[in-house]
Amino acid sequence: MNDITLKNDAIAIPAAPVEKVDFFYFTDPVCSHCWALDAVLDRVKHEFAEHLNVITVMGGMLENPMSDDEAKEMADHWAEVGLFYGIPIDGALWTEHPVSSTWPSSIAYLVLRDVDPTGAASFLRRVREAAFTERKDVGAREVLAPMLAAVGADADRILDVAYSAAGRDILLANMRPMVELGVEGFPTVVIVNGKGEGVKVVGSRTPETYRKALLKALAPGTKLVSRPAEDLSTLLDRIPTLFDNEAEKIFGVRRDGFAAFVEDALPAGSYELGEKLSHRFVRKHAH
Repeated sequence: MNDITLKNDAIAIPAAPVEKVDFFYFTDPVCSHCWALDAVLDRVKHEFAEHLNVITVMGGMLENPMSDDEAKEMADHWAEVGLFYGIPIDGALWTEHPVSSTWPSSIAYLVLRDVDPTGAASFLRRVREAAFTERKDVGAREVLAPMLAAVGADADRILDVAYSAAGRDILLANMRPMVELGVEGFPTVVIVNGKGEGVKVVGSRTPETYRKALLKALAPGTKLVSRPAEDLSTLLDRIPTLFDNEAEKIFGVRRDGFAAFVEDALPAGSYELGEKLSHRFVRKHAH
């Protein structure tokens, strides 16, 4: 009779797949409340990336130029939003260089996203910075072209589409989830799970609000898989400029400690600190 020796080798059991949801973000390049939400969503999308299939829907808020009265109202609105959220935002854009349309920048984002999602996100961020802090008409081709070039995109090809009837069709097709999910304003986040059940969050909210909404959409008892905060250097490869109010939302850094935080996080000589609209900011030096 032969003896059988049983080995006590460890057996690798594959981890259960992480439950994912569709994370619809409805926005527009010059939505002021979206600008206030930018840093919060950046943190949420990074922290819970394992669970999220992010789908950014461009809402087409401004197809044609506003009247003078509408532009004046928008300037006043931006001033109020800036005070309420404590963010850098310059309403003088609407009285000095009013945005002619948000459709071209939205279409350019959608076209670029199909080939380079990371570049598209960086482009959208540049559009926001140009509108909210630099008073630039982000509906103008000559304003958008260098932003696309800065992310390595073929600016002429993309902008040819952005100002065409075909581009209009792309934008309108992208808007379909607004009707399907009952979205009426920006910013709105709708989290849809595999059963087709949705959780809607309207307006600019805290990271905790989105965490709770995600838990509500996931199966009962699900433990969230989260990642630690992104390091500042990597973040600045995606976001060209980081303001002090954003560092507070992403890293928990008080505004009066912003400069010290940057100095500790980045090598000396690799960045510039500045101030704009009463907010400190940091940028990496161009290579």
